[in-house]
Amino acid sequence: MKTRVLITALTLAQAAPAVMAQATPPASQAAAFSVLPLEAAALLDKALAYNGGPALAALKYVRYRYQVADLGPDGQPMNFRNQQMTTDYAGARLRTETVTGRDVTNINQITPAGGSYWDAAAAPPVGPLPANVMTVYRRSLYSGLEGLRSGARNRDSARVLGPRTVGGVSGTGLEVVTYGVTTAYLLSPEGALLGEFADDGAWFTLYSDFRQRDGVRFPFAQRDYDSTGRLVTVTYTLAATPLASIPVNTFRAPAPVVPLDAPIGLGMAPARVEPSFTGFRVLSVSADSPAGRAGFQVGDELVGIEGVDVEPLNTAEVVLRLRGPAGAVAVDVRRAGQAAPVRLTLVRAAVPSH
Repeated sequence: MKTRVLITALTLAQAAPAVMAQATPPASQAAAFSVLPLEAAALLDKALAYNGGPALAALKYVRYRYQVADLGPDGQPMNFRNQQMTTDYAGARLRTETVTGRDVTNINQITPAGGSYWDAAAAPPVGPLPANVMTVYRRSLYSGLEGLRSGARNRDSARVLGPRTVGGVSGTGLEVVTYGVTTAYLLSPEGALLGEFADDGAWFTLYSDFRQRDGVRFPFAQRDYDSTGRLVTVTYTLAATPLASIPVNTFRAPAPVVPLDAPIGLGMAPARVEPSFTGFRVLSVSADSPAGRAGFQVGDELVGIEGVDVEPLNTAEVVLRLRGPAGAVAVDVRRAGQAAPVRLTLVRAAVPSH
């Protein structure tokens, strides 16, 4: 996961005119892959083996949740953002969602058909992604940890840059070009991913706090620096979840998202837990409502709906599963003082809007 994929509403409002760019190369380009120099090929395969080997190579989908802090010239945080990113590697699709308070306020995504966005603060709020944003998103598919998935296979070119020191961290520089996307890695002698950098010195990124998830070595901390060496962005990964499958509507066209605190026929307002992002917490319950009658309590954390774990779901998916026609829905909650989740049966009914 890379913070360079994090696009704000301001970027969308001020970016260059939009174009519908292709997110994956044509099948005919496969024949153009190069035979790499032996030293570069060996280092790529070593990096693949060290950071997950077959488990990394076999990744189909990954969903990240993370918190981003933008730092000012004095090194102090100027703002924080909570975001979620879902990546489909085989399909070259990527989607990010930004959560402000309790609501999704921005959605950006790319697919082979092009890129699109929805942003509550942009004008217009829905449209095709600008060309510069498309370039950033497409690069993220072939850089960072994800860029090591192919080892020495399916590369346009690669070359070893020799010993490099980036932000005080020393390793071996390796430049890799994949489907036209150039990435310069900083790798340890064992093949560990230490960072990335622009060869012209415009920026560099350092990774740390590596944790194993399903055999893959994910970096849970990322620091981005500008050309002067000033730390500008810090990203803390809260969850990195490899997935065997994703809901079929994950990459639907970005559109306005129903706020979680809007009346949804339940009589309660759940919100994403902050800052752990591990579930949804009930913030309020109306006594004379379906939620009140079912026994929901303020502080309950939603962990399952009709037997489906909510951890991989985004905000809109949880809302859609909770709301619906009149009838019963089983909701599992984690409650303070209870060792095991509590299952509540909620009977949907009309709830007056005030």
